[in-house]
Parts: sequence; structure tokens; C-alpha cells
Amino acid sequence: MSSEINPFSGFSSSNLKLAVLDQLMYVPFDPKYGPTPMAPLVARNDRGEYAQRVLGVTPEQFEHIFNHVEDVPGMREQFDAVELTPELLAQVTLLSFDGGNDIYFAICPGWDGEDDRFDCAEITDHDLDLLPNLGTVYEGCPFSQATQDRLEARGIQPD
Repeated sequence: MSSEINPFSGFSSSNLKLAVLDQLMYVPFDPKYGPTPMAPLVARNDRGEYAQRVLGVTPEQFEHIFNHVEDVPGMREQFDAVELTPELLAQVTLLSFDGGNDIYFAICPGWDGEDDRFDCAEITDHDLDLLPNLGTVYEGCPFSQATQDRLEARGIQPD
């Protein structure tokens, strides 16, 4: 495996991994197992407590980050560092690249969806191999023609 792929649990891009994490963190697992083990990372309370307990910044820092549409320092790197096992990846049946994904707001609380910081135009065959049960992709950003062809060849429905 190339060193270009390793940092994101095998995925070719950090933004693709974020879409996968969004599904694992915000979409519940089988009721037998309860909520995802990562769900407490994103438990939301009032802004002050959320800023301190979840994001590790002061309420004042949070307001600055929010108002200036900045990333929470180190948050993307924390998500990039999360290891995803084949068992977790097998849980992913849907990916959404919608501008409203909750994980985007954990990274950049004031993000308005108007820039391309979370776009993922390319999904490789290797990426798709990591997601054996993927069946639907909600396209919120334009995919390359090659990605569209890969999805179609595997019977994955774009929506």
C-alpha cells in the first residue's frame, strides 16, 4: 500500500474518510450493539460545554472559530488518526457528501457549505474495496466521470 493512502485508514483522501466517519458516528449501529463507540465524541450540549468538553477550546475561542469560519485546531487531524477496522467499514452502506454532514460542523462549526473544503471528487477502486457493503452514495459535490463510472460498474446507486 502506498504511503499516500496510509494516513486515512486506507482511503485515498481525508474527505472521503470524513464521509465514512460521519456515517459511523451519526448513524446508529444494530440496536443489539447500541450507539457507535465514537458517538460520545460528538455529544452536543450548550455551546460552552460543547466547546470545552468535546472540542477542547474555550467558549470564547469557539465563538471566534464559528464567526470566522475556521477549523477547530487539531480536529481534522484527530479524525484522520481514527483507525477504522474492516468490521466497522463493513457497517457502511451509504455515504453522503451533503454539506450538512454533522462531522463537518465538528471540524468547522461556522461552515456554511459554500466552499470546497470537504469536497471529494474522486473515489478509487481501492476506496470502494474498503467499503464492501456500500450501496448508495448521496452526491453533494461533483464526482469525476471516472468515479461515476466506478460506482455504476459496482451497482452503487448515486442519489
